[in-house]
Amino acid sequence: MKQMKRILFVVLGLCVLLLDIEPVKAQFNKQYFYYMGRRFIVNSNYGEAIEMLNTLLRYDASVHEAFFLRGVAKYNLDDLVGAEMDYTRAIKLNPVFTLAYEYRAIAYARLGNYD
Repeated sequence: MKQMKRILFVVLGLCVLLLDIEPVKAQFNKQYFYYMGRRFIVNSNYGEAIEMLNTLLRYDASVHEAFFLRGVAKYNLDDLVGAEMDYTRAIKLNPVFTLAYEYRAIAYARLGNYD
């Protein structure tokens, strides 16, 4: 009986390896993290907003609005260099995102970079 269980276990293990089963992926609700980040900014919870937006950006780093909102949160926490970097990243992802240009200019002005 013990030998039979061992053989069954080995056969099942080989079947799994031979079938090349793809790993299961959980669904990720990007809109939830985006809107929660936005809501935290509106409610002046900038640290929590950054955490939400970081989670979104870890999953999908092509969301230019998330970089922009994270820049807004960092700006309000007086992390001007971080805010400028996030605005620049948003502009690289979407060169016609004019609001990011405006906010980046404000961050530059606060940093004393008038050029």
